[in-house]
Amino acid sequence: CFTNLGMCRQSLDGEGTAFIAAGGTILVKDLKEGEKLIVDSGSVVGFQDSVTFGITPNVFCTFCFGGEGCCNATMEGPGTVITQSMSFEKYKAMVRPPPGAYRERMYRGGAELDLDFD
Repeated sequence: CFTNLGMCRQSLDGEGTAFIAAGGTILVKDLKEGEKLIVDSGSVVGFQDSVTFGITPNVFCTFCFGGEGCCNATMEGPGTVITQSMSFEKYKAMVRPPPGAYRERMYRGGAELDLDFD
């Protein structure tokens, strides 16, 4: 989908408890028959077998100027869908120090923890 992330699907079946890693706000939505949900492909955490999953191209302006990928995930009910607001890739981008912060510390000996973020 040109988002630097591959689509990985893993099936869970059986009885018991499953722990699934997700980030940000977790939304569990029960889609009705024919109801459609369109989200960023990196936001999909899981969905039931009864949900029809597909990929749709994003609008050109959103792709070029909005910071989104070129494709969105579409899920059509009936069934339960789980989405996340912050994927691990988005999280890494948010907490990454600004460019040059490590370089500044390295030139000053490397033992200091004061980073100049201005």
